Amino acid sequence: MASITELPLETLPNHFKNENGDVAARWLDEWNEFLKPHGLAMIWADAAFCRTPAGYAIAEMEVRDHHSNHAVVCFNGDIVYDPLGEGYLFERFVNWYVFTILDAHIDEAGRS
Repeated sequence: MASITELPLETLPNHFKNENGDVAARWLDEWNEFLKPHGLAMIWADAAFCRTPAGYAIAEMEVRDHHSNHAVVCFNGDIVYDPLGEGYLFERFVNWYVFTILDAHIDEAGRS
């Protein structure tokens, strides 16, 4: 997130765990609450049903032989940063998390 938003790492919230230590069910909503004052929003898209996004995005990748997914930073669909380093073999793109700029001239009711 810090790589894409250019916000200091220490200012970013950790929404991956809730008070019970479980993965937070509302993590996308919580990230959008955090991003809104910065004029940004994050949108989820199933990679099977959309084009590769232009610009920076987070890709959720299926990891070969690990039965798990892993997030990487992409630019125009090419992996440019893997927070865990190299060495993973990826099977496919699972989901995209794309950032968009909020229009400051439109309020939450859609009025300009």
